Amino acid sequence: MTSPKPRIVFLAAIAVCTVGALAYLSLIEYIDFSSRRLHVFDQAMAHVNTSPQVQQVLGSPVQVGWPIQESGTLSNKSGQARLLIPVSGPAGKGQVIVWGRSHGGQWTISDLELAPQDNTRTIDLLTAPSTSSR
Repeated sequence: MTSPKPRIVFLAAIAVCTVGALAYLSLIEYIDFSSRRLHVFDQAMAHVNTSPQVQQVLGSPVQVGWPIQESGTLSNKSGQARLLIPVSGPAGKGQVIVWGRSHGGQWTISDLELAPQDNTRTIDLLTAPSTSSR
């Protein structure tokens, strides 16, 4: 009579390998998604750093806080991302809210707002005047 122990060990090894492979693939997809969103972060902060409205509310220089919250989806180089970026300056704090979209691997910002911590008003940074050329 054979012991069921080798079969259990074999099945456990297969389960561990399967879970490991799935975790690896998920990590690769997350890294790919995060690296593609980096351009959206850079674009958003360029608007923040050149916005007279942001400078009036937060002062200058504007610093990025922690943690940056992110969510989104990506499939076949198309998708969307939402970033919540805590920011602060000498005159106040707030949160930058960014919605980005990807079409064919090219990320663009669809919505960009500053929500000051004092809850005065949300500033639309895409339609507000900026000192940079867009």
